[in-house]
Parts: sequence; C-alpha cells; structure tokens
Amino acid sequence: MSRYNGKALRRARLDLGVSQASLALIAGVEQTQVSQWERGTEPTGRNLVKLVDALRHVAAKAGRRAESYDITMFYGGA
Repeated sequence: MSRYNGKALRRARLDLGVSQASLALIAGVEQTQVSQWERGTEPTGRNLVKLVDALRHVAAKAGRRAESYDITMFYGGA
C-alpha cells in the first residue's frame, strides 16, 4: 500500500493558487488541519472526502479539470 504524500497536496493547492485558509474554508475544516495534512498527517474518512471535494471545487472555478483531483493523487511517489 502506498503512503500518504502531503507534498502532493501542497503542490496541488499552490498550482490552483489557493491559500491554506481558503482551502480550509471551502473544505469546512480549520486551516491548521490543512497545514498538518501538507506536513504529512494523513486526512482520513470524511476529512479526506472534504479535502478532495474542496480541491475539485477550486479547480472547477479556475476552469481546470476537476476530475483530475482525486484521492489517488495523495498516495504514491514523493
């Protein structure tokens, strides 16, 4: 099983041009949670779903392919 990669979350967030605080607001979580996830604490269950939904929302608003943001992007390579 692949390990969670918080750096992938940070790259995705920066690529979308959104702050941790904004992503947290959209996801319905605290900014500190987004920070912890980017440092390697794995979001689980409902929070993982909230995170992916928030990234897809931001991507869609930015005119990007929302479906390219999914759970698998956070697992695997560094």
